[in-house]
Amino acid sequence: MTDPEALRFYNAAAERLGDALPAGATILDLGCGHGVAAAHLANAGFDVTGLDPSARLLAVARRIALAMLEGKGQIRDPRGLPYTFVTEADLTALLSEAGFRDVATTRAPAPAGVAGRDSALHLRATRARTVDPGAV
Repeated sequence: MTDPEALRFYNAAAERLGDALPAGATILDLGCGHGVAAAHLANAGFDVTGLDPSARLLAVARRIALAMLEGKGQIRDPRGLPYTFVTEADLTALLSEAGFRDVATTRAPAPAGVAGRDSALHLRATRARTVDPGAV
């Protein structure tokens, strides 16, 4: 991320979110994109995992955001993880069962009319398959 204004925006958003969460919260940043918000939260002392289905954005996250993480978080590629299609409503229950109590995302999923029906369904399926019952 090279745009200073965008970097300030994501850092400010992550700071506001961090202020609202309990110390040491476990955060799953779904659709973390370039990973700047995840890195900011990790450096603030949170246990953060950033996930994104975009290989291009994951490459950016690894190159730029991981330099910010100082070894305190991880960026993962959700592709290849086993899953069964789960609806958005079911995902909430899965997150709870998996032990995630504090979950953050920097944006909502794109509505089907914007991203296309298949893209929206893929995003929901990707979100569902990334939550492992044994996750910490």
